[in-house]
Amino acid sequence: MKRGVVKVLVLGAGAVGTVSALKFGQDAMLEKLVIADAVSARASLLADRLNDPRVSAISLDAADRTAVARCIRETGATIVLNAALPRTNLEVMRGCLDAGCDYIDLASGGSESIKLWNPYSGGPAWCCMARPM
Repeated sequence: MKRGVVKVLVLGAGAVGTVSALKFGQDAMLEKLVIADAVSARASLLADRLNDPRVSAISLDAADRTAVARCIRETGATIVLNAALPRTNLEVMRGCLDAGCDYIDLASGGSESIKLWNPYSGGPAWCCMARPM
């Protein structure tokens, strides 16, 4: 990977995913932006709106850990931004760990702390989820 260059996989093409994709599209360090949504038309509309050769759209079920990991590997994503439904959080996190990819979570939900095992570092990868008060 070139220093300072990012390949981003945005999960979810709703309001939060749209704003995030628009911001990523403005960044000169962006090499690739893949917008993924369970509804392929939503992802495609957002990619078309960006009108940028670095941007593409795919259909992806964020609740499918194996599919998320496969998508990360196939796209070469270096960062996953999760703007999908909160119920997908754990499977997306596990998919990122499986594929060795950094993870940003904007899909908050839940009220527990959990400990996942990071196979790349050989140690724990902590995740803390909290409900707004």
